[in-house]
This record gives sequence, C-alpha cells and structure tokens, in this order.
Amino acid sequence: MTDDNIFIEGSIEQLKKIIRLKPKLVDARVKLAALYLEAERYQESIECYLEAIRIAPGYPNLHGGLGFAYAHLGDNQKAMEHLKEAVRLKPDDAKAYCALGVLYGRAGDRQKEMECLKESARLKPDLVETYLSLGSIYHETGEYQKAIESLETAIRIDPDHPDANNNLGFMYGKLGDYHKAIIYYQEALSLNPDMALTHFNLAVAYQETGKPERAIECYKEALRLQPDYPDAQAKLDQLAKQDK
Repeated sequence: MTDDNIFIEGSIEQLKKIIRLKPKLVDARVKLAALYLEAERYQESIECYLEAIRIAPGYPNLHGGLGFAYAHLGDNQKAMEHLKEAVRLKPDDAKAYCALGVLYGRAGDRQKEMECLKESARLKPDLVETYLSLGSIYHETGEYQKAIESLETAIRIDPDHPDANNNLGFMYGKLGDYHKAIIYYQEALSLNPDMALTHFNLAVAYQETGKPERAIECYKEALRLQPDYPDAQAKLDQLAKQDK
C-alpha cells in the first residue's frame, strides 16, 4: 500500500467516526464519498452520495460526484441522469459538463457531446480533461489538425500529463510526422513508464523511421507490461521474420 493509499484509508476511517457521532453532517458524507471515489471504491461512494442527497437534496456537487461513480461502474444511464441534475443545480460545473459530454459520446450523440465539451471549455478554460476529450472527437472525425490544437492546449495547461503527450504523439503519427511523434511518446514515458500502449506507439514510430532494433525493444517492453497484447506480439514476430 502506497503512502497516498494509507493517507486515504486513514481519512476514511476518521470521517466514518465523525459520521457515527453526527449522522446528518452532510459535509463529512461528501468528503467520505469523494475519498471512496478516489480509492476506486465506487459502490461505497454511490451509497454515501445517495445518503447525502437524502439528507440534503439541494447540496451542491452531490449529483456530479454520484454521476462520476456510476460512470466508473459502467452505468451510463444513471451517470447521465445525475450529471444532468448536477449542471441543472450548478450551471457553472465545468467538470460535470465534461463528463456529460463523454457520456453523450458513448451514446453516439456527437452533437450533444461537442456542445457539452465546448461549454466545459468556456466555463473552465484550464480543464485538461476537456481538451483530451476534444482531441479524441477530432481524431475520430478525421480533423487531425483540430485534434492537435486541442492536445497542444492540454499540454500547455499541464505539460506533465502523460496521456496528453501520448495522444499528441499519436496524432503526429497519423499525419506521418513520426520524428515529432517520437518526441511526445518519449515525454509521455518519462512521465509514466508503465504505459504499454505508449511503448507500442513508440515502437511503431521507430519502425516507420527505420530503427527496427529500437522498435523491438519497445514492443518487448509493451509485452512485459501487458503480456496479453496481440498487436505488439504480431509486430514483434513480423520483425523477427524480417531479421532471418
């Protein structure tokens, strides 16, 4: 257990003691629900948010947190219901708009997805998750330059965001600029070396730039991190045949 996990578990126990003494103290329940969410104890987070809503239905941020918890459990319908209520109660909740946009995307409603993400960006221009999501949309619609612009904005906000660097590298790869892609993949891995997908992407970029030895190393690392990675294994086997 990491130091962060120990701190979270200790905080959870303290809040549970406070709630036992003061069962109607909503602030304590909200903090407890948020800690459960951070600890990926989603069902407990949901139960805590629901009890807080029962005690204080109009309390801000409850429905947003509940929506996030349901989304993590894959219950998109309930997640969407609560996120809609979150933005109704708090129209300036940029994170709720961002999450709601992602859910609309999962449901295939591209128009509402884009509307929510743009509203999130308007309300909070420095929310990285919004620009990551916009980058994904533009990638899916083939608008690669817009995707790059969105991801560059994400990196300006948070240069140390590994996913933003990986995704930007991927977009440059889509444009055939593998040398620039390599720069961003390497940066992503310097921030989080345990991303199997990024090792795979970097390997592809090395292949495309005539560096098969480095590609082999990266495919092997991707497989070490994620042994069940058929694409990486297939690419590695292909390179091995070429060496014979």
